[in-house]
Amino acid sequence: MIRGVFAPRMPKKQCDELALSYHSALFRLSQGLGDEKDLWALSAMMEMVAIGLEMSRLSQALKDQGLATLRDTISGLMRAVWRGHDGKSWGLDGDTLQLMRDIVTEHDKQVASAAHAEVEVWVSEAYRRASGKGVFAIDVDGDVRNILDVPADSVFLTALKNNKNNVRVDGVRA
Repeated sequence: MIRGVFAPRMPKKQCDELALSYHSALFRLSQGLGDEKDLWALSAMMEMVAIGLEMSRLSQALKDQGLATLRDTISGLMRAVWRGHDGKSWGLDGDTLQLMRDIVTEHDKQVASAAHAEVEVWVSEAYRRASGKGVFAIDVDGDVRNILDVPADSVFLTALKNNKNNVRVDGVRA
């Protein structure tokens, strides 16, 4: 990580604009007014939180705890996507909503405390991961519900492979 007294931070206005966009998406979803665009915006933000966490100087135990929270939240986001595609609410369930509030707050802290160069490294890593995309069939309880185009080393794919729900990736039980 690139931390130090002389490392410039992201401008406050830019931090505030990022926070506003994610808090707005979360608010819309909490009120049952959100849509798929809000879910994917939060998913992209979660990818940045995961990258920041992976590259942090935190202990491995704290990193593992944070990534486990992200995996649980991603499962909730996917349930919302499937409900929305079934013509139901795009809203988040109660547990996922609280986890997402915590993650958005953590993202605010990450961005506010990280050096600008550090954030640039995270963004570069996100682009690197996105360039290695592969298509995966997502199977929920024996019913293929969605095809996602996700980076092969994405935290989202990892979450789907490691979740505790009855989800299979590429036809193999995760």
